[in-house]
Amino acid sequence: MEVNNSDGYPAMSPRRRRLFLPYHVVRILTGGEPIPNYNGRKDVTAIRWCGKDYKLNVKDFELAEKIATEVMDEWAIPQRKMADFLSPDSILKIHDIAAKRIATNRNDDGTKKKRGILMLKDTGGCGWWRMVQPARYMDLPGHFCDISASQVEFDQLLDYDVIMVQRLHEWENYYILQKLKKAGKRIIYDIDDDLFNIPEHNAASEIIGKDQQFAIKACLELADVITVSTEVLRDRLREELDGDQDIEVIPNALDPTEGWFPLDETGSPDGNLRLFWQGSSTHALDWEVCIDAVDTMMKEFSNLRIMILGFLPPVLQERANTPLYKGRIEFMGFSDPETYFQMTKHVRADVGVAPLVNDKFNESKSSIKFVENALMGIPTVASNVPAYSGAISQGLNGYLAETTKAWEDFMRKLLKDADGRKKMVKHARATVEEHYNINKVVEIWEDVLLEG
Repeated sequence: MEVNNSDGYPAMSPRRRRLFLPYHVVRILTGGEPIPNYNGRKDVTAIRWCGKDYKLNVKDFELAEKIATEVMDEWAIPQRKMADFLSPDSILKIHDIAAKRIATNRNDDGTKKKRGILMLKDTGGCGWWRMVQPARYMDLPGHFCDISASQVEFDQLLDYDVIMVQRLHEWENYYILQKLKKAGKRIIYDIDDDLFNIPEHNAASEIIGKDQQFAIKACLELADVITVSTEVLRDRLREELDGDQDIEVIPNALDPTEGWFPLDETGSPDGNLRLFWQGSSTHALDWEVCIDAVDTMMKEFSNLRIMILGFLPPVLQERANTPLYKGRIEFMGFSDPETYFQMTKHVRADVGVAPLVNDKFNESKSSIKFVENALMGIPTVASNVPAYSGAISQGLNGYLAETTKAWEDFMRKLLKDADGRKKMVKHARATVEEHYNINKVVEIWEDVLLEG
């Protein structure tokens, strides 16, 4: 129905009138451009939406605009379904003003005040690194940026000009992106893992199979730009994709000035020594790379403790109650990403380990553990794989190990030399300042989001 000039509305109560307003009227008001005095008629305002004009008399336009504002408020409720939006309860329960700016995002002449950017993140560390963290530092004149980890209805998406998605892997996602492209939206697809080469031992392989990989590829080919965290991953995607997609490398980055311990306050504070590792269950087998060397260190240094933040690797679970390890594992478990990054600012340890199995999947990973360890004041011994070899200069800002003996030698050297640890951390922090500093990297994010 294009025209809503019903003379029957005035006979209804205001409450009845608001509930009977057609939903498409609310929709076009929140996403279209108002045209006052349509065709010279002062009593008609039109809405141009997706290339089509919809007409309302002025009275109904004003009422619809008011209701649209209220409905946009209601969109702040993640669990709310579209069918409920115009029910008495949903319209009258206005409890969040965050979404109101979309419905009221108009100048006096009807043009938009600001363009909208929506970043749809996952709930894990990837969502924090690739969306939450960059958004905290963005300066986007003429734009507003929203971040959501909740399911977002399609009609909500139409209120944004730029939509950034993360690791989508279902065909339903592809069809939605396809519709958004037809509506003129700029689509950015962020991916920070090689989802086309997931090993069977990785928990993600149970979620992403061949069909999901085909869906990922379709979504990637649909995107205006793809963002990745490493050059290796960029090259891998170019091998997978048929077209000449725009793929931008944007490294994961932190703020070196954001409350980290000064160098003279780093390291274990209680006379013990600590090996530190943080990670998830996707790294279950990686510890097998260095566990023999860790066993040796535990024998040589009676005051050595192992500090784990996140997932306790199976090889440590097996050892937890053995005489060598009992009472020497400090396990802090999982937390949400925001809490995790607050916790890291209080970690005091002496050597960080970053083992990775040398397989195709891990080759595309980024140097997150090196970056975190550097800012926590912990020198890193890492596997000699692309994820770390691109960031670590051997013996200067960290160590790269390929054999059990190398792991032993590098850990032993650092555990025995407090001054050497601090010197290495100083160089590691300089590397982060230069290459993994969010205050610099955010400029790349801004260019990608605002282009076009």
